[in-house]
Amino acid sequence: MNEEAVVILGAGGHARETFWHVRDIKGSDCDIFFVDDVSSLTEISFRNLPGSFKVIKDWNFKDLIAKFQKVGFVVGVSDPKIKEVMVERACEAGIDPLETLVHPTSIVQGADCDLGRGGLIAPGCILTTNVKLEDYIIVNYNCSIGHDAHIKKFSTVNPCSHVSGNVTLGCGVTVGACSFIREKIEIADGVVIGGQACVVKDVQTSGDLVVGVPAKSLKAK
Repeated sequence: MNEEAVVILGAGGHARETFWHVRDIKGSDCDIFFVDDVSSLTEISFRNLPGSFKVIKDWNFKDLIAKFQKVGFVVGVSDPKIKEVMVERACEAGIDPLETLVHPTSIVQGADCDLGRGGLIAPGCILTTNVKLEDYIIVNYNCSIGHDAHIKKFSTVNPCSHVSGNVTLGCGVTVGACSFIREKIEIADGVVIGGQACVVKDVQTSGDLVVGVPAKSLKAK
């Protein structure tokens, strides 16, 4: 029996992707659990993988805490608002975030990068130097994060997106898949950048939605 249990916050599609990343990082014998108080799921099974994995329903981790020397969580939902609620519930229930997990196929070049806690860097990503990720950040498949970029807590960078050097993303920002953010850009809290957008100027309004090439606000219309 392992000394550590990993709890994935969520039980949907992104959480199931996270499951495989955790196995790649922690090993195939890692004890993994899901938590979800919305769906009716009590366990999750995977085709061609023996057994099933428990979905904790009541935010009660006492049995895990008693059984394992260490119980830590990683976010398994991409929506920043849902992430924040689930993180708060997990912390209140007495478990702590793991150090942000990095898939072995991703590259963190700089020893001066700060990756925060509770997040995940999925396969195929590159982070260069002096990159700062705050807590609960998801950097999904095949993204690049340039030098001196700062991504604030609860944000999500979706697959194949490119965040250039000296970019600052506020708290709870969602970067849509295949987006590009030019160097030295600042993005306000809660902004949603639509898929395939090209952001070439600051987005100063919190909660804005920007789309297109070049990216423009939809809410300003």
